[in-house]
This record gives sequence, structure tokens and C-alpha cells, in this order.
Amino acid sequence: METNPNIDSFLRGTLSHEERQQFLARMQEDTELRKEVLFQKQMMESLDDASWSFMETYPEAEVNEYASLFEGEDMQALKASIGEAKDSFRGKGRVRPLKWLAYAAAASLVIWLGSTFFKKNPLSPEELYVQNLDLEGLPSLVVRDSGQEEYLVAAQLEFENKNYEAALPTFKSTLDTTQRTTSALYLYTGISQMELGRYPEAETTFTQLEQSDLVDANKALWYRALLYLKQSDTEKAKVLLERIAQMNLQPYTGKAQQLLRELD
Repeated sequence: METNPNIDSFLRGTLSHEERQQFLARMQEDTELRKEVLFQKQMMESLDDASWSFMETYPEAEVNEYASLFEGEDMQALKASIGEAKDSFRGKGRVRPLKWLAYAAAASLVIWLGSTFFKKNPLSPEELYVQNLDLEGLPSLVVRDSGQEEYLVAAQLEFENKNYEAALPTFKSTLDTTQRTTSALYLYTGISQMELGRYPEAETTFTQLEQSDLVDANKALWYRALLYLKQSDTEKAKVLLERIAQMNLQPYTGKAQQLLRELD
């Protein structure tokens, strides 16, 4: 018994009302036809219309070439299932060779793409650094009635535009001369140095903040941990992150715990 050419039309809803009723009646009487319809429906749902059309019209030799990509161990379970379905549907020439190969390649391609492109791969230390450097959460540098607003506003704008080279001299000179040092000034200075690759200077700045008597001096621990991540020194970063994870230093405590999990 040959493969019914109306299966695709039935699944795509292009049969006339009379043809559809005849096809449904035939499905009620033919168990193998029902199985084949179900199988083709599952294959079609694995791809959108454009992709399915591509697989249907692709030259057989090139479909074979794509199918050869799926010989790895990850595909063995899928291939076994497809083989069983193939045996049950083929019967006496029930499945056309090219159409069957298109189904197999399509199903394998969907699984392979999912496992290859959508699997969450571990992030590199540099990527984790970028992900966790929240510049938008920094407090403003400007303190009212301090006489520093104008040039600090200009430097902060340069910083926000990632022009660290232009912003850093103002931050550093203010940090060295002001009598009203804030943790924000240390952070803007250290982050600018860190982003410019001046790692020893950045570590010195963050350490000065940590050793100060400012209320939020412990924020320096988080930025020192990021500094080590940027340099791919994950062991030093973990030491600081473990300290932060044991402290009540919100929001950095939760962030440190999450970062430790990603580094494991």
C-alpha cells in the first residue's frame, strides 16, 4: 500500500471539506495510517513552515550530508527511536526514501541545534565581571554645597559615557585633596582604574576604601573581587566572595553567593 499523498495536505489544512471527511474515515479504519499521520505531525511541529519546506525540497545528496553530522553519542537515542518508527511505518513501501530522510535529518537537526546553541555554557571570568559590574547602581558623586559640583558633574558624565581616561584625573585629584571623601569617590576612581587596566592602582584604591572608617567601606570587597575576576584570578576572587557571602552586605551578599555557584 503506497503512502497517501494527502497526509501533508491534511496536516496543513488544505484539503477540501469532502476530501478531509474521506481522509478521516480512512484513518478510522487504518491503524498504520493513523501512526504515520501522527509521526509526520510530530516531525512537522519540530520545524516552522519555512524550515520544513527547506527540508522537503533539499537535494537528496545534501540531505545525506547533513544527516552524517548526527553520528555522535548524543544522537544515538534519537536515531534508535526514529529507526523503530521507520520500521513500523515503512511496511510495503509506505514511506518514500527522500521524505523519510528529510524527517530524520530534521528531527536530528532540531535536537542538535538545541543542545549545541541553546545549552547554557559556563561564562568566562571576564564575562562574569561584565555581568556583575553594575555601574548604574552607583550613587552620585555630587554633594550639594561642597563647591565641587561643576567639575565633578563633568567627570561623572565622562564616566557614564565610559570615557574613563578623561574622568580619572578629576576623581584622583579630588580623592587626594578633599576633606570630605566619600565611598562613591573611591568607587568611581577604582572602577575607572580597573576599566583602564591599571590593576595595581585599582587594588590600592579599593583597599584604601576598605580600610577607611566610612560606613559602607565593605563595598570595597565586592569590587576587589570583580577586579580579580577581570584579571582571571578566580581563586583570589573566590576568597573575597566567600567572605561577602557570610556577611550582611546587601545586595552584595546574594550576588556573591550566586557568583560562587557560577564559578564552581
